[in-house]
Amino acid sequence: MKHLFNLGLKLKQVLLVLTVFAFWNTGGSQNFTIKRIEQAPEHFIIYYDLESNEGSNACQVQVFSSVDNFLKPLEKVTGDVGISVKPGVNRRIIWDIKSEFGTKFKGEVQLEIRGKIYVPFIVMNNLEENKVIKRAKKTTFTWTGDINNKPLVFSLYKDNELISERSEIPNIGSAVIILPHSVKPGHGYYFVITETGNSEHSIRTNEFIIKKKIPAVIKVIPVAIVAGVVIILLPDKEPDTVGEPIGPPTQKK
Repeated sequence: MKHLFNLGLKLKQVLLVLTVFAFWNTGGSQNFTIKRIEQAPEHFIIYYDLESNEGSNACQVQVFSSVDNFLKPLEKVTGDVGISVKPGVNRRIIWDIKSEFGTKFKGEVQLEIRGKIYVPFIVMNNLEENKVIKRAKKTTFTWTGDINNKPLVFSLYKDNELISERSEIPNIGSAVIILPHSVKPGHGYYFVITETGNSEHSIRTNEFIIKKKIPAVIKVIPVAIVAGVVIILLPDKEPDTVGEPIGPPTQKK
C-alpha cells in the first residue's frame, strides 16, 4: 500500500518538499491508512488509522528517511510510533525535523513508514509492572528468548525521554545492573532493549519505580563501593560513585 503526499512547506524559513510513502507488511491482517499530514511549529504530524483483524495485537511502527537511504529509523519521532503500538484510529506520529536534521537542512526528503506485528525477541522474566528498583543497589534482570552473541543496548527512559543508555551488555540471559544516585527517584521509568546493529529486535519493558536505597532521613554515611561483577547503567557524577562496569555477571556452575 502506498500513500503519496507532495507538500511544499516552510519550517523556520527552511523549504522542505516532503514525500511520504507508507508500506505496511501485514499479510492481510492489518489495514494501515494515512489520514492527513499537518504542519505545526517546528513539527510535522502524520495522522493514521491502524485496524487489526487479529484483536489487540500490538505492532511495531518505524519511520525511515531518504537522507540516509532508509537505513536507520528516525530518532526525533514521538507519539504512536516505535515498539508495541496498539491498533486504533486517529493515531499520530510527531516528527521534529529541526532536531533530526538541523535548521540548515533544505531540499527533498522521502519518508517511509514501516510496520509489522510486534513479536518481542526476548521476554523479561522479573520486571513486572510497577516493580520497585532501588538506586545504588545490585538488581538482577533475567530474560528468555533469542539468546545469542550479539550485545544488547539498555536504554533507560522516563515519560518518553531518554535518560541514558548502556551498550554492549552480553545477551546471556541475565545481567546485574546498578542505577546510580544521578537517576532521580520516581514513577514511569522503563527500558528499551535493542540488539546491537538490529533495530528491528527491540522491546520496551514494563514501567517501574525507582526509589532511594536508603531514605534521606536515616542516611548518615556515604554508600560503600559495591563489589562484584556488575554493569552500571549510567555514569554517576556524585562523590559516592558505585564502582565501574567490569563485565557480564558471574554464572554459577
